[in-house]
Amino acid sequence: MKILLVDKDRDFLDQLSIRLYNYGYQTDFAESVAAAEDRYMQSLNDQERIGLIIFDLDLTEQEADLVLKQLRSMHPSDAPGGFQPVPVIFLTASAGVWFESLDKRFDDFIVKPYDIVSLIKVVKSKMALFQERDHS
Repeated sequence: MKILLVDKDRDFLDQLSIRLYNYGYQTDFAESVAAAEDRYMQSLNDQERIGLIIFDLDLTEQEADLVLKQLRSMHPSDAPGGFQPVPVIFLTASAGVWFESLDKRFDDFIVKPYDIVSLIKVVKSKMALFQERDHS
C-alpha cells in the first residue's frame, strides 16, 4: 500500500518521500486537497491502494473538518468490498486547541519539527491497523 503525501511545497514532498522510501514505503503526491481526493479515488481501483494519507497543509479548523468528512465519505466502512476509511495524519507547525477538538475525527497529528523515527512509528502503526481492518 502507498502513502499519499499532501503539501503545497514540492521540495518538502520530495524530502519526505525519500525518507519514507528509506524505510520501505512507497508514496504518491498531491499538492492540493482536490488533487489528494482524486489520487485517493484513483487508487481504489489500483493494485497499490493508498493506505495512509499524510497532510502538511495550513488548514483552518473548518477546512480540516471538511477534508476529513470528504475522505471518510468516499469509502465508508459499509461500502461494497468492505473497504475501511483510510487513516489520515496531519503534520502541523501549530497544534492549537482546534487540533485537539478534531482529535476524534482524524487518526493522528504530529507537530513539526518532527523526528523521522517518531513519524515512522506512527506510520507503521496506522498502516498495520488499516491493513488489518481492510482484510478482516
